[in-house]
Amino acid sequence: MRTLSALTLIAGSSVVSALQPMPTWSNGAVLQSTDDGGEAASVYGHGCTPSTTVTVVIDGKTQTTKANPTGSFIIKVPHSSGGPFKAQLSCDGTTNSLNELYFGDVFICSGQSNMVYPLQGVDNSTILIKESDNYGYMRLFQVPTLTGIFPEPVKRSKPVDTFPDVIQQQLQWKTVNSTNIPDFSAVCYLSALQVSKSRTGTRPIGLIQSAMGGTPVEGWCTTEGLERCSVGTDQPIPQQSGGLINNGSAASGDFTWNFPGTLYNQMMSPLVGTTVRSFMWYQGEANMNEGYHLTRLNYGCLFRSMIEGWRSAWGQVTGTNVDIPFNFVQLHSCDRDNNGQCFSDFCNYGDIRMAEDDVRRFLKNTGMAVSYDQGHSGIHSPHKAPLGVRLGGQILKSAYAAGNNPDGPLVQSACVSQLPTKTANGYVAEVTIKLSNNDNLRLQPTEECEQLSPDCCTGKAAGLNGVALGLGQMATGVVWTGDNWFDSAIRIEDGNLILSANVGTDSKTPTVPIWEVRYAHGAFPSCALVNNNSVPIRPFGRLAVSPLCQLPDEL
Repeated sequence: MRTLSALTLIAGSSVVSALQPMPTWSNGAVLQSTDDGGEAASVYGHGCTPSTTVTVVIDGKTQTTKANPTGSFIIKVPHSSGGPFKAQLSCDGTTNSLNELYFGDVFICSGQSNMVYPLQGVDNSTILIKESDNYGYMRLFQVPTLTGIFPEPVKRSKPVDTFPDVIQQQLQWKTVNSTNIPDFSAVCYLSALQVSKSRTGTRPIGLIQSAMGGTPVEGWCTTEGLERCSVGTDQPIPQQSGGLINNGSAASGDFTWNFPGTLYNQMMSPLVGTTVRSFMWYQGEANMNEGYHLTRLNYGCLFRSMIEGWRSAWGQVTGTNVDIPFNFVQLHSCDRDNNGQCFSDFCNYGDIRMAEDDVRRFLKNTGMAVSYDQGHSGIHSPHKAPLGVRLGGQILKSAYAAGNNPDGPLVQSACVSQLPTKTANGYVAEVTIKLSNNDNLRLQPTEECEQLSPDCCTGKAAGLNGVALGLGQMATGVVWTGDNWFDSAIRIEDGNLILSANVGTDSKTPTVPIWEVRYAHGAFPSCALVNNNSVPIRPFGRLAVSPLCQLPDEL
């Protein structure tokens, strides 16, 4: 991992007196402001003579520092939002000048193809693109992907401080308007727009997109994060369907990134030190069924280690130990046929979603936007606008301590409200899942659910008690054996969710305890339980059930 004293022009190169500012130092740049408790912006770079004076002048204010033994430097510049300002950065008699620099809020947006997915592909894109002409205070910065650019040796590279010239020459800040926004990340833009509309108004916003389609979480981890999860960096990432991509050979062309850590080293490391308000992340499909299949524990370890690795890298370079807010979209429903079945043999939606929720629960300053109700038959859902609202709400909560509660109904506990009771069709038990944040509870069809059932959320179809559509189930028995989950009908009662299931026909059934419940754990839930935010309840996979909601009058 890089530290300030270890920053060099390129890993392993000698120091040269040739000023190289941070990658985002160009006309139109947005630096983080101190508004709303924001961290002071870092201005950093490389290539100065060791111990020489480095000077930055912004808005007529001068600050200096000394280049470290490798010729690198970092200067903290606290400034309120505003602009445009003129700026100069200089060392060794070389000056790099900007005519247009702003202070506002900066976001880095990363992940795989659903983060890359452009605004022009979403629902109502024509209207959204036209409206973007009203938001010229926002700026876009798009890092090109590794595809077809890097040679084979990059597979085993170490973190670099600057992008190669072939990339650096393409980097520029662009104003948000109907010309520039169509090809930019929809989720990144729409989430920031929600923040702007809800909180920051016309304060400048800088959006940095560094994402690449089809990429697994392993590629975005630091070396330390990979080691923590027992993943090596000297072999290509295994692909379960078809072996290694092109055997990981030099002839692999588009897949020269296919080694653990390479995406972090090449696409994220040069940005380390850039002061940001929050990270945004959208990924999981590759580790769900695009060949890089991981279990809940494996994915959870890597995802958590990735976040911690990024935060640690930023902290070491900037000298701060802030848990930078990290907000992400939970894996949506995708890649299905018309019968609701996965196209892939590896279909572990539940594992990835649960792993993501584990990270949300255990890591500070994280927020998760639920998305299983915005699914699509293909990998790339066009239903991105609701996700922008939800992710923006999570950013407001974690990065600004502002806004209304952005979550859906929240699970408080689960208990048996009806012991197995004999009916004409068997023994029926009920479990009550007690909820908070439950104003205006209702069942709402998920996007495109009618492709699976014409009345998918009316209670008339089998979809409301069938696991194929991913709704409620309960488990019996002291030991879970994997084959005793019972499909449950669902209903809303007194602000809570009730699961009702036929748990057996045997006379011994009443003595078997109800052990666990799960909800929306399947691949393609057809019905979402939402509240007044129109946000669904988070899916859960193994919720323990208390024996009884109320003790009987006589024991």
